[in-house]
Amino acid sequence: MEVSILLPCLNEINTLPSVLSKLSKLSFAGNAEVIAVDDGSIDDTFHFLNSNKFSYPFKMICAKHSASLGKGAALSTGLGLSNGKIIMIQDADCEYDPSDLEKFYEKVKYGGYDAVFGSRLLSGDNDIYSAFYFWGNKIMTFLINILFSGKLTDSYTGRKVFKRECAQSVFPESEGFEAEAEICCRLLNKKFHYCEIPISYSPRTRKEGKKIKFSDSVKGFLKIVELRLKL
Repeated sequence: MEVSILLPCLNEINTLPSVLSKLSKLSFAGNAEVIAVDDGSIDDTFHFLNSNKFSYPFKMICAKHSASLGKGAALSTGLGLSNGKIIMIQDADCEYDPSDLEKFYEKVKYGGYDAVFGSRLLSGDNDIYSAFYFWGNKIMTFLINILFSGKLTDSYTGRKVFKRECAQSVFPESEGFEAEAEICCRLLNKKFHYCEIPISYSPRTRKEGKKIKFSDSVKGFLKIVELRLKL
């Protein structure tokens, strides 16, 4: 299998059909698998996934956590079920456009990179952010860069793509959103070859279902410090 797309889901019945439809239009969809991990949804997310897993050109593998463990846990479950040479992360909430994965595929397969991250800041459209998320991300990214000698602009991006060996080396032990910071810390600490490219981004509001909150930022900060002391 060439590509594994990890699709963590939590109560995303309203956006899943659109995301999966767009994934099916990728040029490499016929040589890809989508590992959809339902992180304890209480809506019809898992029923939809199971009922439609043979409806797309890619192979679909469905897994479900009995309770919500967090995004990091869903990613770890997905990686454990994957077979692809290239590992892609696609959130199920439509904030990140699946069609962007085409350029990430090219960069990882032919560009010589171990990892390619999408940066919402490099697009220059900073008005799409709320001040809380913008400055929270800036502070966390600055801290990671200082402590791990990096040059990242967007550590908490949900658009991350890896060669398999890199993913297996940097994927998180953390179960929650602090997994985003942990991946970056491990990537920089192990000196993997990476780059960032601009991406399109359509953020949701809390009312629309956005899940990351202030306590996740605190956990992320503590995880960064912990990893600097441990690695």
